[in-house]
Amino acid sequence: LSAIESELNEYTKVPQSLIDFKNSHKKFFIVGIGGSSLGIQVLADVYQIKNFEFIDNVDAAHFEYTLNSITNLEEVAWLFISKSGRSIETLAALDFISQFLSEKSVDLQKHTIVITEKKESDLYNWAVENKVLNFSVPLDVGGRFSVLSSVGLVPAILMGLDIQKIQKGALSVYQEQSALVTFTETTLKSFERGEWVSVLWSYSSRLKSLGFWWQQLWAESLAKKVDRQGGVAPRVSTPMPMVGATDQHSTLQQIMEGARDKMVFFLRTVDAEKGLTTLKKSLTKETSLLQGKTLGTLLKAEAEAIQLALSEVGVSNITLQVSDLKEENLGRLIMFFQISVMALSEALNINAFDQPGVELGKVMTKKILSES
Repeated sequence: LSAIESELNEYTKVPQSLIDFKNSHKKFFIVGIGGSSLGIQVLADVYQIKNFEFIDNVDAAHFEYTLNSITNLEEVAWLFISKSGRSIETLAALDFISQFLSEKSVDLQKHTIVITEKKESDLYNWAVENKVLNFSVPLDVGGRFSVLSSVGLVPAILMGLDIQKIQKGALSVYQEQSALVTFTETTLKSFERGEWVSVLWSYSSRLKSLGFWWQQLWAESLAKKVDRQGGVAPRVSTPMPMVGATDQHSTLQQIMEGARDKMVFFLRTVDAEKGLTTLKKSLTKETSLLQGKTLGTLLKAEAEAIQLALSEVGVSNITLQVSDLKEENLGRLIMFFQISVMALSEALNINAFDQPGVELGKVMTKKILSES
């Protein structure tokens, strides 16, 4: 937390090199995976940033289509992000993008930013050797906790967001201990009841990516085989993100009438449930109740109805609500979820900051590549 706070303080003064880089490009590609991409996708979705795209998978068909669809390569910037500097997916994308641009006689280095730990690694060494503009990830901030570090703040500056407001919102969570305690206690009690699916149900389309970011934060931080003393770690829930009215028509049936093994966290924003345009005349009987009302009125009614319905049939749920998704409140939400996961890990006596379960897959991937 102290490292994150230090990063927030540092980036309230925007480096001139970053301003110059922003002014010389019109489109930005984020090349990273997991925690090096998901938090930035939250920013882009919430603020509907149209000139940011993401390469976060090694899907050859999509990757090649994306590269070939770029119309002016000289206006495109590439941000290669990897905390360790050794993520094979990000490094592979670097290789193929470098090859593609070289064939087009475009100098990748002058259009690139690297964000990684300032220590020996393939990505860091490449950045230094090629004199690429680079920013360091704090050594003690894990990838899934890194959106409030250079990983998210550098792209946020390129998006034109107000870092001071993000900082203010994030740091305000320190004073919201009551909400943190309530959320943590509610979650722990849900585990005691055997509710092994935790649903984050966001009633805002702009928070869809936040659900996927939260899913990684929860899963990698809390699901551990052993506790800090090497004993068997306690069981935790599987995270499941959902979105507003969309998932009322997909998974609600499962939650309402399936096993009572779910805890639902409703996340609502006041601005999504308002709106500026009222319906003057409905075209159908079904929508006649909306005359003189905004579309947000429907979302609000549906959110409240689903909460009441779940409570009536005995499905555990709790609601978090913010007034809007301006920078201050988004910073508050991100920090709230990060600290709540840290608090849960302390209560469960587990290490929230490692992910030993993903290492075997990396080893086997390299083995398969070497044998093919």
